[in-house]
Amino acid sequence: MGNKQYPIKNPVPTKIERNLECVVRDGIILRADVYHPDEKSKCPVLVCRTPYNKLTDRYVKTAADLASRGYCVVVQDFRGRYASDGEYLWMWRERSETFDALDGFDTIEWASTLPWSDGRVGTWGHSNASWAVWMTLDSVPP
Repeated sequence: MGNKQYPIKNPVPTKIERNLECVVRDGIILRADVYHPDEKSKCPVLVCRTPYNKLTDRYVKTAADLASRGYCVVVQDFRGRYASDGEYLWMWRERSETFDALDGFDTIEWASTLPWSDGRVGTWGHSNASWAVWMTLDSVPP
């Protein structure tokens, strides 16, 4: 969220679901933490896929802040990194040599079906996580 703090007038209470499993098309399990408002209503989802560990302070604080503003926030470890299964392939490869686009596509489909989702899914990220956003959106997910 940058260097500025934008105080919330009426933050909503939130919950965190740890290590939810997203099974992608080749059977690999990718694990995500999902931060969501502690209410029964559904909300838009924001997905961030990262090779840097979903428990890093930057992700935890940003996800918690966005959830308190009414979003469902998915922070997922890349394939082969931290809590996710599979083999990690460094990003500077040909598109056809990585799983970034397919894993991202499958994750967005999965995120849209979460109990807190209203069906709208956006993405966010920085550095390598922004590369994952670009690869995912280039695959034209639903």
